[in-house]
Amino acid sequence: MDMSSSLGFLRMLLFTPLSSLSMLKLENWIMHSKFYDEMHVKDEVSWNCIISGYVRVKLFEEAIDLFNEMRRAGIRPDESTLVTVLSACAQSGHLTTGERIKTWIVERNLSSNIRLVNALIGMYSKCNELDKASSLFDNMINNNIVTWNVMIGGYTHTHRYKESLELFRTMLQSNYEVNEVTFLSVLPACAHMDALDTGKWIHVILYSHDLNLNLLNLQKLKICFFCNNLSIFCNLMGQ
Repeated sequence: MDMSSSLGFLRMLLFTPLSSLSMLKLENWIMHSKFYDEMHVKDEVSWNCIISGYVRVKLFEEAIDLFNEMRRAGIRPDESTLVTVLSACAQSGHLTTGERIKTWIVERNLSSNIRLVNALIGMYSKCNELDKASSLFDNMINNNIVTWNVMIGGYTHTHRYKESLELFRTMLQSNYEVNEVTFLSVLPACAHMDALDTGKWIHVILYSHDLNLNLLNLQKLKICFFCNNLSIFCNLMGQ
């Protein structure tokens, strides 16, 4: 197998839809990753390709191991590398590596990088370190809709539903535009708190923003939202 075919495989991992990656044969992945291990010259691009490939096929521990190998090889990770590895840390609960990356970010004065801070907030949230996630959120000078969505989702993920709804209110009061991800994060909080009045209010907001909710997401919302008041919710949806 030559280098061009292997790098082509890695690029395929990055750009193939996730639904298609499930059809990837494991032996093909192992064959190409072994070839990568044997490459004599590895640059930043090739490291990022293989790390991202591992994350895309949900081999999070392998992605983290490869990131550590990258650092030992003296290759400086870029923003994309760090965001990808923080995602792997979040999905695998690998808090130790996530903390090391945060230290690396702070030491290099990258704490104002919104993508990196958003990834850190997501990592801490998934690792059940909400106080650390909240501290990062509160101290951000600049943020964006991803920042708000990650923090709201973090509260919902860790069953802090009241804080999730409060932050959603604050988001609206701060004149940030909401999107589908916002609602998918906040509606489960309403369901778990049995907050019918709040749910009615959110329902009005949802349709006033003319969001592109596909049928699958709509059905998910109906199921998770008002499990004890489903008939009322269906009436609200006009059914």
